[in-house]
Parts: sequence; structure tokens; C-alpha cells
Amino acid sequence: MKKYISILILASFIPVVILAQNEDDAIRYSQNYYGGTARSISMAGAFGALGGDFSSLSMNPAGIGAYRSTEFTITPTYLFNGTSTDFINTTSEDDKDKFILNNISFITTHMTGDEDGLISVSFGIGYNRLNNYYSNTTIVGRQPAVIPPVSPLKPDVGVRSSSMLDNFTNVANGEYSDLGWSDKYEGIADLAYLLPFDDSIGEYWNDINEFGYGQLQRRWVSEWGHLGEYAFSIGANYSNTLYFGATFGIHRLRFGKSFNHFEWDDQERTDFISGENFISFNFTEHIETFGTGYTFKLGLIYRPISMIRLGAAFHIPTFYRNREEFYTTAESLYDIENEGPASAYEESDHDISRYWLRTPYKAIGSAAIQIPKIGFVSVDYEFIDYTIAKLEDNYGPFYDVNQEIRSGLKAASNIRTGAEVRFGNMYLRGGFAFYGSPYAESHINHDADTYVYTGGLGFRFENIFFDIGYSHKENSHTYYMYREEDFGAYITNKQNLFVTTLGFRF
Repeated sequence: MKKYISILILASFIPVVILAQNEDDAIRYSQNYYGGTARSISMAGAFGALGGDFSSLSMNPAGIGAYRSTEFTITPTYLFNGTSTDFINTTSEDDKDKFILNNISFITTHMTGDEDGLISVSFGIGYNRLNNYYSNTTIVGRQPAVIPPVSPLKPDVGVRSSSMLDNFTNVANGEYSDLGWSDKYEGIADLAYLLPFDDSIGEYWNDINEFGYGQLQRRWVSEWGHLGEYAFSIGANYSNTLYFGATFGIHRLRFGKSFNHFEWDDQERTDFISGENFISFNFTEHIETFGTGYTFKLGLIYRPISMIRLGAAFHIPTFYRNREEFYTTAESLYDIENEGPASAYEESDHDISRYWLRTPYKAIGSAAIQIPKIGFVSVDYEFIDYTIAKLEDNYGPFYDVNQEIRSGLKAASNIRTGAEVRFGNMYLRGGFAFYGSPYAESHINHDADTYVYTGGLGFRFENIFFDIGYSHKENSHTYYMYREEDFGAYITNKQNLFVTTLGFRF
């Protein structure tokens, strides 16, 4: 296998780029899809003007003021997530499922006995799931078999191909002004014999670029984890006209992401100088994050007339303290003439970092029309400005990341609508939600909106109720596996929740 000169001396003068934290963290931990009870989920979370359901305490805390009794709920849920990818005219599918707990809560209410003024005060404590990160994605495709020019006289064939090794090579050769040599990427690719160094010209190169493309590419991405809120709420009912409340939320997050990038050159092209045949390489990246966040929410609901409810809520930013572990691996496989297969494997150091994340504030306006003993229709509008999210650690702000947040993201609007119709003791529900893309207009995914379709039914009796709900969340986006943006994978993600809630009043 080729021997080449390491650039340890050169690397010491190049800034190290760690790609673990980026603007995707700000998006991931700022977006809430408001899980909770089956009733709320089956109405797409449109509960900002309604209340009387523990899920509303994570949206508009004034909803606790609508309670008139003590209540306990628990909501087990089955999650099924499917992905479909289109990459170089090849379609691949994958999925992941998980049993989760969406909600558990307890609310107690003190009735004053007055018919006017302060009618009741309620206290609540419980847990609502705010987001789920479980998914598996497989991307498979074959790069066009382009033979690079062997002399300046050979014409350009006009077809673009790429490899992850091209990305490493270009960074190692200093072709990107904003990226420098990193031990987590170019460093371990170098040690795994994937970046030979040409002494005669003082540059790195790679086998795929040198001897021709046409290699099979496959990437498998696995994500897991969730974001949940432990809500501590208090609220009151004033004259059955004004309801107000506050929630102190403790957020617990766990997020993990691992990808394996595999490229296989099955064309048996040989480097005739050394007698080596490059076969394949694997590159993996692993990130796992644990964090705790704190937030505070205020809200009110006003009933100008008995049929109409108007709600408003404000969420201060959530302040997360996160711990993240990050490492990469690289493995190469060659077939050496007269010797047989040979391989090399390298694993980077495991970096553990701690940083603060401040999410944007949220403002929510709501309205509902209620017809007694028949049903209601409800609408929520939520505004969130992703550009004001911010990361920092004990050494100061993440300047480059925060610049990307300000320039690459935008303010977005989220709209949730829901309806419930009563048939005696049975309730039929449905809903729809739209979550605007957080990316700026200049971003490739500026139109990557999310759509949620929901439905369900419930049965309510004097001291017990049982609800079931279904939610289908869908979005599509373009995903580049590395900086050489010749071919992007188009990914459609579909998350399905099957939810049941059992509740008791006493």
C-alpha cells in the first residue's frame, strides 16, 4: 500500500473544525410538535383556546384554569417512522418503531364555592412529549462511471461524479477557505490510507478520483431520542370568563445520530504502479447528546361570549445545558497484488463537549368556537423566529455556528386546527397542522414544510374516559452526504403515532 508523508506539522497551523454542533441543533431542540394526550394529538394540538386537557399546559398554561375536578391521565403510544429516499435514480426505504410514553399527569382543583370572582384554583404536574427523533434512513446509489482526464489533451466528458474522499482531499489540499484539516475527518482518513500524498506536487489525492468513478455509495443513518417536558403549572378561573395560568417547564432531551458511509469500487481497476486494487471504505460518525433545559410560559383564555374563546400565550426561550459525545471512524480495504486483501481501521478520539443552547421565544394566538353539547372548532397560530437561537460554551459563543443560524434560518409560522363533535358519550375528532420550514429562502430546504394529519375518538363517562388518536406527520427535504454537492438525496420522512389515553376524574 502506498506510503505517503503525514502533514502533522502543517496541521498544527490549520484551525481544527469540529462539526458536531451546528444550526441543526438549534432547529431540532426548538421545534415542538406537542404530544401529550390522545385527545390533543387527534386534534393536531390545537388546544390553545380550549384547556381542560393536560397537553394544553405545554402550549397555553391558562388551559389549567378550565378544570373543575381532580384528574389523572396516562398515554402510552406506538411510534412507527418510515423513510423513502431517491438518490441517483435509486429508491430506498427504511423504517423504525418504538413504544413510548407520551403523557402522564395529575391535576388537582380547589373550588372556592363562589359563583363570581375567583371560582377555582388548579395545580398540575406531569409530563408531555414534545418531539421524537426515532428514524432509520438508507441512501443507495451508483455514481456515474466517469474516467477522469489523464492529460490536458483529453476533453472534459461533462459528467460530474463525486466521492466522500473528494471532500476529504479538497479540504486536505486547502481548497475550502472555511474548512481546515480535522483529525475527526481528514486525519483518520489519512491514517486509514485513504488520502495518499504526492511528494512531487505536494498534494493529496484519492484512488476513486485518480482511477475513475462508478463506485456504489450507501449511507445508513440512524437517529434516536426524544424531547419531553416536565410541567409544573398553576392557574385559575375568574368568573368563568377569564382563565390564566403559568407553567414552569423542565425539558429533558436525548438525541443520538450515527451514520455509516460506505463506498465500494467493484470495477476491479488497479493502480498499475503499485499493483494495488482499492476495494472499499467505510466512514462513520457518532453523536450523542444529553441535555436539560428550563423555560417559563404564561397564558390566558378569554370568553367574551359563551360560544367564543380567545387564547394567548408566551414562552420565554428554553435554556439548555447539553453534554455531547462525538467521534468518527474510518476503515479501508485493498487487494494487494501477490498478497491478498489488506485493511486498515482508525477511530478518532471521543470528544466530550458541554455547551449552552438558547432556543427562540414563542408567541401563540388561539381562537375556538364552541357549541354546547355538540362540539367545537379550534385554531392556533404560533410564531417562532429561529434566527435568534444561540449556542455558547464557557469559552464564549460559537461565532461561526451563530452566524449560520442568523443567515441560514428564518422566522416561521405554525398553524394548528382541530375539531371535535359529540355523539352522546362518544366524541369524534380530527385535525391538521402546518409547520413552516425554518430555513431561509436561500437554503436548498427553504420549502421543507411539515404537514400533520390527525384523527381519533373518545369515550367519556362520569369518572373515567378513554381516548384513542392517530397522527401522521410528513416532510421532505434534500440531503447532501458531503460537501461535493453534485448529487443530493431527496428524503421523505413519515412519522405515525398510535395513541391511547386512559383518564380518571375524582
